[in-house]
Amino acid sequence: MERGLINLTAAELKQVLQAVSQHPQAKHLLPKLQTAIQQNQATSDIQVSAEELEVLLDNLPTPQEQEDQLVANLRTKTQQALTQLRVSNQTAANQSTPQL
Repeated sequence: MERGLINLTAAELKQVLQAVSQHPQAKHLLPKLQTAIQQNQATSDIQVSAEELEVLLDNLPTPQEQEDQLVANLRTKTQQALTQLRVSNQTAANQSTPQL
């Protein structure tokens, strides 16, 4: 399973933790978030899988016209990280496929 990094601010970390704390599929993501929060840094790089990013996106509030800018930025950042991870996975798969 390929992994990538997402860089989150302290405020974004708190929002993510709140969004996924009760989700059963977030069991691998929760310890990473909790560790990053405990480190008390302005920003943290979190190593994530595509599945973890999908869980995060699924648990963010639905987009609204007048939504909190933090949530909007977090959604965009998560979507970009997921896209980048999928592209790099596809590139790696194409490079490992033998040409006939």
